[in-house]
Amino acid sequence: PSPVEAAVERLPVLCPRWFAGGATAVTGEVAEGLRKSDRKGPVVAYLAKFLAADLERMVLTGDALTGDEDVRFVGVCRVFSGTLRPGQELFISNDGAKAARSICFERLFRLMGRFLQEVPEAPAGSVVAVQVGESVSTSEAALLGVERSLTLCSVADGPCFETPYSSQAFAIVRVNIQPQHVTDLEALSRGLQLLHRADPSVSVEVKSTGENVLGCCGDEHLKRCVTDLQNLYARGAPLSISTPLVAIREAFAAEIPQERAEIKGPAMWLPSWASHLVDASTEAGSQVSTEHDDGSDAGRPVTHHERISMSQAGVATVWTANRRACFRVRAVAIPTEVLDWMDANAEELERVVHRHSASIGFASGAEGASWESCMKEVQEQFEKHLEASSSSAELPGKLCGMCVAKGSRAVLLDATGSGWSFAALQHGEATEKSPPAGAEWVPRWMRSSVLAGFRLAANAGPLCEEPMRGVALVLHGCAGPAATATPGAEDGAQAAPVPVISAEPFGPMSGQVMVATKEACRYSLFRRGYSRICEAMLALEVQCEQGVLGKVYAVLGKRRAKVLDEFLRDGTSLFNICSHVPLADSFGLAHELRTAAHGQVSFHCAFSHWELSEEDPFQEASLTAEEMEDLGDMPLPPNNARKLIDSIRKRKGLPTDEKVVQVATKQRTVTRMK
Repeated sequence: PSPVEAAVERLPVLCPRWFAGGATAVTGEVAEGLRKSDRKGPVVAYLAKFLAADLERMVLTGDALTGDEDVRFVGVCRVFSGTLRPGQELFISNDGAKAARSICFERLFRLMGRFLQEVPEAPAGSVVAVQVGESVSTSEAALLGVERSLTLCSVADGPCFETPYSSQAFAIVRVNIQPQHVTDLEALSRGLQLLHRADPSVSVEVKSTGENVLGCCGDEHLKRCVTDLQNLYARGAPLSISTPLVAIREAFAAEIPQERAEIKGPAMWLPSWASHLVDASTEAGSQVSTEHDDGSDAGRPVTHHERISMSQAGVATVWTANRRACFRVRAVAIPTEVLDWMDANAEELERVVHRHSASIGFASGAEGASWESCMKEVQEQFEKHLEASSSSAELPGKLCGMCVAKGSRAVLLDATGSGWSFAALQHGEATEKSPPAGAEWVPRWMRSSVLAGFRLAANAGPLCEEPMRGVALVLHGCAGPAATATPGAEDGAQAAPVPVISAEPFGPMSGQVMVATKEACRYSLFRRGYSRICEAMLALEVQCEQGVLGKVYAVLGKRRAKVLDEFLRDGTSLFNICSHVPLADSFGLAHELRTAAHGQVSFHCAFSHWELSEEDPFQEASLTAEEMEDLGDMPLPPNNARKLIDSIRKRKGLPTDEKVVQVATKQRTVTRMK
């Protein structure tokens, strides 16, 4: 369709804040110019990405350079309204409170394949290549943020389009890149900036320790990025590249075998690297109890002598440092139907929940795509999919928090009956009702701190500081002296003072609530026998001849591949093998397949999904009597899940259960007998 006909369906998706909803749609000269694709209206363009180019020869160079010239880029730009001309000053639109920044285009080019043809202007509907001014494209690029996915407008208060690159396409393979010589550090930093600008799928992160972490979508993508960095963007600088850093997700099992659930012992099991929490804590008077006198969930008397404890039902109780409030949280697995809904709408959920902006995917009818209506729609759809699942009875309470950032999939449910709802996160009730006798409601002044603690725990779980996936954290109650103090007051009444406990030595009460909630959410995953991880799975499709079929299966078997289908292509002697391979075992797969099949193989590999591992990383905690008898005095070998956790903890500098010194009393004699 023409730009005018397509604008009706395109604009609500590109800019839902302006054009989603009939009554709330923005009107004005800029909005009308976008709807009509007016060539004479205000200029609105979108700068999608940058491509390497040789402006002297007027060609796109890609990953090949001639001579010693420097890398130069042209931006691919789509004009939605007005007419773009060289020398125009355009403002970078953003939704934040920062002042609008401007850039200037020096030249415009028509894209003719890999060749560039300079043009004097580009009217609405054109897709052109642009050369950004030298003063912006070099030293000031980092300050002005001139990168991909920019909305440009001739007026300062123009629309801001949504980026087409999914923020949920997080890097699953990361490496640490450092120069071999300190003098090449600046060249590496500039090369990473150029690579990040040229490749939309690359993520570059500079950690507080000074490490440069490069994130890619897979093994082959990583090889291509490293090759471009060495041959194109940081030439002449020898680099040291670490082994791939594999990402996992921390999860919770829906159920475990009956014989393991009946094992007597404390409900909370802490690994050896977390056993220091039982002996002593960083806070005075704090201790951890792995068993509790009463296993019931409700009506349990809270005690002050133990700061962290867990009942036999899996409810973790954590007190604040000053013993004025405690939180009781239980971890439950999210049903598959709800988790699939969160995966399918991850981009829209992140926009609504974390960025607090409207989404066309959750716009409810004629009300438009206001943020409040989107929040209500999210809560309604969550409850609808939860009721449709078979395990809805295991998730009591109402939705009051959600986290889908950084690859996490976690929800917070309020089972206290206080009426805390997800749709009223920011705009709560005008008055706060008094809880009935014996109720453990969460006061409204605590809720923002509780949500902050929940999101901290969801983004960094207890196993290896990786995001949680498929975990529902049920808040069963908030008790203690501070929980009974209500800082708010009804309309017309004098407001009660906020319970500010002495700032010495534990700090403000809001910070203590946040820390206690985070620890309660994290320790609830240490329930005996329920800890799990999710591995990234790659979809692998292999084509090979019948003569090398056995060798291909031998390679796949060593890498824990799950073969889904095998068939013979009609009219040929080629076999197609469709399988899923764990990301942790996929490194070097291309070389091994080609070596085993003598080059008579072709394959395609791409990210597929996250799969819950059936292995318990802490299997020694739930061994049956028969298994312990068969094992005898032999040490229990670690499974694949435990190996992944230990490798990630070791890479992050976290404590592990690895013994550096096996026997301290023995000495090694290196002298030779003459």
